[in-house]
Amino acid sequence: MINTKIILDGTNNTRDLGDYLSIVNINNKRIRTGKLFRSDKLSKISNDDIVKIKELNIRYIIDFRSETERNHSPNIIIDGITYINLSIDANK
Repeated sequence: MINTKIILDGTNNTRDLGDYLSIVNINNKRIRTGKLFRSDKLSKISNDDIVKIKELNIRYIIDFRSETERNHSPNIIIDGITYINLSIDANK
């Protein structure tokens, strides 16, 4: 099991989730390292962080925060990455 922390200046908990938590796809195969990442908000990332994120070949960022959280701390937008807002309300 791999849980690789990715050091970014503007986040506290960015990790590669490939081969972690026994996550499998619809074909019952594990998600490979370098394919699925998790992070906290991206509102304070630095230019160096942006370079690192681009080097990871991330194409989509799915933001599970509420609209209020996104408005309070909006993500820094990175060219070439598609952003998807998919709010999950923990209070429901």
